[in-house]
Amino acid sequence: MGDRWAATGWQNGPLGLPTSDAFPVTGGSAQDFQGGRLTSTGGGTAINTGLPLGVVPPGTQVATVVAPSAGSTTATLTAWQRGDRGWTPVVGPVTARVGAGGVGAASESSTRTSAGTFTLTEAFGRAGDPGTAPPYRVVDRDDWWVSDVNSGRYNTHARCAPGTCDFDERAGENLLAAGRVYDNAVVIDYNRRPVTRGAGSAFFLHIVKGAATAGCVAIDQAGLQAVLRWLRPGASPVISIGVG
Repeated sequence: MGDRWAATGWQNGPLGLPTSDAFPVTGGSAQDFQGGRLTSTGGGTAINTGLPLGVVPPGTQVATVVAPSAGSTTATLTAWQRGDRGWTPVVGPVTARVGAGGVGAASESSTRTSAGTFTLTEAFGRAGDPGTAPPYRVVDRDDWWVSDVNSGRYNTHARCAPGTCDFDERAGENLLAAGRVYDNAVVIDYNRRPVTRGAGSAFFLHIVKGAATAGCVAIDQAGLQAVLRWLRPGASPVISIGVG
């Protein structure tokens, strides 16, 4: 178990510091930590953080988005912070809307929200920065997210005046023209590093408009701004999306 704890980053990883000595369990032993439990049996060593979806975050911040079924267009978002007493909900739970195609394997031709765990490293908005620590870009008419699968800029941010871009603007999203749903938004780093053309683009956590999305996760503006103010790059924040 010591080797597994070391592999997670010791006290700086998702488990944090030990809160108990090792104790016997059926078939092996276990030890409790601030962020969960390590259990060692004949089948190996497993981590249980107690978080939804069984997620093991790389740091101390995670937002979970849990849909009741793969075809559901609604889910529950909760932002969790790891502290001395383990993982504590700090935002939510709030109702979220997800893709019209549900949750699962995403692609450019689907409206599914991608299942998995992804970093949250930057944000943007038509409105001003509400007080977030990650980089925040105030967008105008020249800001786009490229969804043109034939472009080398696929699934990246681009700036160009409408009518002058070097990608198919019909396959791009003008971030200002999208409307109030992008008054504030967080980029979900799905298919970004590396980028696979056709695997899906422009996945954001943004403001809900009362309907399913094209693949993004959407919540009310108050909840979104609370998430933005909570995010800390040094905490290695991630979003984990799935069915549970």
